[in-house]
Amino acid sequence: MVFPHLLLCKTKSEIDGSLSKTIARRLKQWQDGDLDGLYNEGKALQMRLLKGSRRKIETEAQQFNKLMNTGKISSAIAKLTDTSKGVLSLDEIVKAGKSNLMGYIKEQIEKEYGISSVKLVPEPVNEWNDVAGSKLFDLMMQDPKRWSFAFQNYVQLLMFRAHHLNFDDSKVHLMERSLHSARYVFEENHKKLSNLTPMEFSILEEFYQTMNSELEAKSCTVDCFLYLETTPELCHQRLQHRLKSQDAEMTKEESRVTLQYLKSLHELHETEFLNRAEFKDKVIRVDASGTKEELQLSLGFEKK
Repeated sequence: MVFPHLLLCKTKSEIDGSLSKTIARRLKQWQDGDLDGLYNEGKALQMRLLKGSRRKIETEAQQFNKLMNTGKISSAIAKLTDTSKGVLSLDEIVKAGKSNLMGYIKEQIEKEYGISSVKLVPEPVNEWNDVAGSKLFDLMMQDPKRWSFAFQNYVQLLMFRAHHLNFDDSKVHLMERSLHSARYVFEENHKKLSNLTPMEFSILEEFYQTMNSELEAKSCTVDCFLYLETTPELCHQRLQHRLKSQDAEMTKEESRVTLQYLKSLHELHETEFLNRAEFKDKVIRVDASGTKEELQLSLGFEKK
């Protein structure tokens, strides 16, 4: 059934000519037994059509990111159709404000598109600390050389599941970090600190590449990374303030975070993650050094 479709496609040199002449030429090739010529021409036409399709997808992605980068977030969301959903990932060092900002973004999008238009996908901290009754996250923070491999394996598994949640009626998945930041920031940090052996890191990398590329095409794609930009020193000050004020919501894991750890995460966001060729055009940097209200205003949701 391929041949009838081939009959109706013109080559580049025949674009301005008569379709009937193109059909007559190909029928003669068929009658003369020139199957190799028809096959090669069909292959060239198929590649041309696929290339045009890819250009269209890239153009839509570029338009979406341009609108996001200029603060026209509601217009960017409007470009996400029922067949082209959007995945936004909020990234930061630690305690730059992403948890509060997720709620704000959800509220703003739902004002325009309805209560079910956003699906929040928070970091599964509770699941990290309830693995067969053990607090794996806490164990890793106490003894990273012993538990980093098990912890990062579990993080990758849960992140992969998060990327595969059904959209249902939502237009946007708003994720708290992603499979990619887990790989290029946190796993890299454990490697850098020798918390992972070369063999363990190689196993994690193989899992990541399989999850990202082989199990399902573009299954872990993120359309936009919103990076809350601040200094490690300011993040540490905020953590210390919460510790001194005995904030009831502060976890044991957060109380163990050091300034050196924050500096390392900050460096890896810049050197290993955000500036990677496959991600850098999707990154929007948001100044998170001010108050919560200033952070919200900096997103520039359009006034109606």
